[in-house]
Amino acid sequence: MVRWLRDASGRFPRRPHYEAAELESVCADLHAELRRIRPPTEQRTVTTDDLTVLIEHHAADLDLYADLPPGLDAVTDFASDVRPRVRVAARLSESARSTNRLRTTLAHELAHVVLHNFIWWFPPDPGVAFDPAALSPRCALKARASDWMEWQANYCAGALLIPAVAIADAQAPVWERSSAGRALIRSVQSDFEVSAQAATIRLRQLGRLSDRPAYIVRAPLPRTW
Repeated sequence: MVRWLRDASGRFPRRPHYEAAELESVCADLHAELRRIRPPTEQRTVTTDDLTVLIEHHAADLDLYADLPPGLDAVTDFASDVRPRVRVAARLSESARSTNRLRTTLAHELAHVVLHNFIWWFPPDPGVAFDPAALSPRCALKARASDWMEWQANYCAGALLIPAVAIADAQAPVWERSSAGRALIRSVQSDFEVSAQAATIRLRQLGRLSDRPAYIVRAPLPRTW
């Protein structure tokens, strides 16, 4: 059952709240759905085609060559009577250098579709203006961390691209600035074809990285004479 909280952003009277374990479960279900739709392969990377197939199963339309303003990567258009429509900036599909960013954007928009579509199903409260187009998420590379809708979609994007089951457990987290921490980040970055930032954030979520060393070696105090 969805837990509802007051929406401090003022966009909706209330908003859905998801625990991290619930978001992990949603992403695990999407991976299982993908395995049913497409023949399983040995590759670890969730491809652009994989994400495209999943979006097309859950949304009414996917436009990979949308004419969006600079700085805007994608828009998911929600409405109360139809399935959502996903539009992704054409520049992400047209540039080979944007392959990983395109995958991250698709995973992010897929999360919006799966997590947030039902919010638009409910009729607005009496006397409250309701503009679905204005409330639909517009996603840029640097979204506000305080935006609950963007935070949920970002979390699921990481969980879709770097599944928890694919990261081996460790006895204890390693400091991300240590040689072992940097090696782990590079390994995940290479294995799953994501940015170093995405790999770092995901490893923190899974408890594999620590933002401080386990032991701090202090300089000896000066001798007093």
